Amino acid sequence: MKYILKITVFIFALLPFISCTNDKDPVVQNNAFEVRQDAAYPSPSVLLHANDNDVFAKLVWDETNNGMPSVSKYTVLISDHDADPNFTNAIEYNLDLGLVVVDGDGISNCTIKVSDINAILNRLPSFNCGVMNIDIRIKSKLGVSSTNSLVQPSAFLQYSKPLTLAVTAYSTKAPALALARDTDSPATSPKLVASSYLNNNDYEGFVYLEVGSYKFYQPDSCNDYASATVYGISSGALVQDGTNGYSVATAGFYFIKVNLSATANADTGVGASSYSINPFTSIGIFGNATKATLFAGNNPMTYDSTTKKWKITWQLINGKKFSFRAVNGATTAAVLVGSGTASTTTPSTVTVPFAGVVVETTGTIKAPGDFVDNTTKTKYDIELDVNTPRKYTFTMTVNPN
Repeated sequence: MKYILKITVFIFALLPFISCTNDKDPVVQNNAFEVRQDAAYPSPSVLLHANDNDVFAKLVWDETNNGMPSVSKYTVLISDHDADPNFTNAIEYNLDLGLVVVDGDGISNCTIKVSDINAILNRLPSFNCGVMNIDIRIKSKLGVSSTNSLVQPSAFLQYSKPLTLAVTAYSTKAPALALARDTDSPATSPKLVASSYLNNNDYEGFVYLEVGSYKFYQPDSCNDYASATVYGISSGALVQDGTNGYSVATAGFYFIKVNLSATANADTGVGASSYSINPFTSIGIFGNATKATLFAGNNPMTYDSTTKKWKITWQLINGKKFSFRAVNGATTAAVLVGSGTASTTTPSTVTVPFAGVVVETTGTIKAPGDFVDNTTKTKYDIELDVNTPRKYTFTMTVNPN
C-alpha cells in the first residue's frame, strides 16, 4: 500500500512538467497594422536629382503585437500599385540602419530619402518615368527563432496595410541617341549612349550602318522616340530639325561620338554641336604580349555575324600586356584601347580613351600569369563584344589545342 501511494504521488508531481513540454510555440497573427506618414514630411509628387538628399517620406507605425515578448525587425516593401497589387515583384528596403523606436512608447518610424525611393522605383519591372501609383507597406519579422518544427516561418511575419502614393520618378538609365534613315524607326535603329543619366550631351557607340543618309534622334526624358528631337547635319555641324543627314556610301562598322552641347567637350575631343565618325574594317590586338609592336603590328580579329562579336585565337606571353584597336585598313589611328587586368573566369571591361590620351604601344591589359620569358606563352580564344555602348567587354578562354 505504501508503494502504491508513493507511485501515485510521483505521477502527480510529473503532470505539470508533462503539460509544459507539450505546449505549442506561440503563433504570430497577421494583424494588418497601419503605416502612416508624418504630416511634417509631405511626399513630393515629382522626384528630382537635385533633391536627392531631401526626405521623401517619414513613415510611422505602431509596433506589432507578436503575442509574446519579442523584438521585431522591420523592412519596407515597395510595389507598383497598378501593375503589381499583390507585391509579387516588390522591392524590399532594409531598415536596419534607419529604424528608430521613439521613446519606447510603442511607435516606430523611419525616413526614406528621395535618392533611395527613386533607386527602388527604377528597379521595379514596371518602372516608367511618368506618374506611378506605388504601394508602401511595412513587414515585421519576429526577432526570435521557433524551436517547433510545426510552426512555419510565415507565421512569424506581419504586414501593414499598404500606403498608396502617386510619384513621378526620374530614370537612372543613361539616355540613348539613335541613328536612323528617314525610312527607319529610331526605336529599333543603332544606338549611341551617354556617359551617365545626368549627362544627355555626350554619346558614343560602335555601330554597323547600311548605305543611306542618317540623322540623329534624341528621345524624350522617358526614352520615347515618338516625339524625338531630330538633328540633321550642315557643314559638319549638328543642326536641330536640320534636313540634311550623314551620308554612308559603304555599309560597314563605325565608331561614333556626338556632342550635343553648345561648347566643345575636352574629354571626348568633339567640338560644340558636332560629331566624329570613324569607319573601321577590323578590330585587332597588339602589344608586347602578342609580340606585335606599335600600330603596324595589329593582329586582326574576325567578326562573327552570328554572335556579333570579334574573335581571335592567339598565344599571349604570360604577364605581358596587350590592347585592342579598331583600324580602317592600313590606317594607324586607334579608336579603342583596353585597360585593366585580363580574367579567364569573368568578362573584363574595355575602355575607350579620352581625347589626347597617349595610347601605350606596349599594351594596357595584363595577360594572366607571371612573366618568365618571351617563350612562356598561353594560347587563348579571345572574344570582344562592343554591341552595348559604353559597356564593352572581352573574355579569354584557354585553348588547349
